[in-house]
Amino acid sequence: MKHLATVVTVVVLLLASSLAFAQYTTTVLIEGVGLVPARQMGMGAVGVAAADDAGAINYNPANLASLNIAPPPGMYSQYDPYAKPWNWQIAGTAEVSGDLDFWGIHLAGTNPQSDWGVGASYQSISPSSESHWWLAGTGAQLGSSNWQWGVSVMDADLYGGKTTFNVGLLYTRQLPGSLPLRIGLTAEDVTDELNIGPFFNVGIAYSLTVAGDQQLLLAADLLDATDELNSIVNAGVEFQPCANWAIRGGVIDIDDSSNATAGIGYHSGAWQVDVAWQESSSSSRKDEIAATCSYVLK
Repeated sequence: MKHLATVVTVVVLLLASSLAFAQYTTTVLIEGVGLVPARQMGMGAVGVAAADDAGAINYNPANLASLNIAPPPGMYSQYDPYAKPWNWQIAGTAEVSGDLDFWGIHLAGTNPQSDWGVGASYQSISPSSESHWWLAGTGAQLGSSNWQWGVSVMDADLYGGKTTFNVGLLYTRQLPGSLPLRIGLTAEDVTDELNIGPFFNVGIAYSLTVAGDQQLLLAADLLDATDELNSIVNAGVEFQPCANWAIRGGVIDIDDSSNATAGIGYHSGAWQVDVAWQESSSSSRKDEIAATCSYVLK
């Protein structure tokens, strides 16, 4: 009976996640490029399961419950009565080179003591006419299980100013001899405000330790899995040869065209800087280069 209840729970959660219309999916379908933060852009624009920083709200609100934004050791004492139980990160992303005139601001906070997080993002793009969109949401652990859930709301000029409501799920499993395996599911525009859904996206991220303390992250997303508009497969890798540096690469497969991405990141203390390059899907448009600077708030 216990196993049957577990199976029923998983099936219900999967069915709930099948109503998807990802913020990021739509952006990619319209412009064919990765826009949000440079870390994800550099590793093939993956993020449904892999995004775990201030930009997570752009991919999956459920990820907000387990953000990797803890302040560096010694930044404040856990025994300090004035220490904040919440960890916060703020990040700014801007186009360095390209034709999209894109920029964005991302903010997220998490409370490790209660497995709960919140996030918000504001972004602007003007390839021909200027458009803006904002996101806000929250995520939390589902009881004492390995599941996390999240909800978000989005308002975008891209959709004629319509507001959409979105949900997400994240399943985390600790595997022997490795870091956690994460499987993410997003379900957006659940009230079908846009009249072009439903859509859904699935992501997987697998982390492992290699050669001592070196970290390797492998991730992939399947966007618009039912091919309502155009299915996209994103895949990427992030390798951390040492504590402060990360090297990234990936590919975005859209319209039978594979566009390469690459990136590099450096962090010191509470600061992190990421730079990414993405090959353009059109010969008439420049390749995109973006940079993100983030800071963990005390």
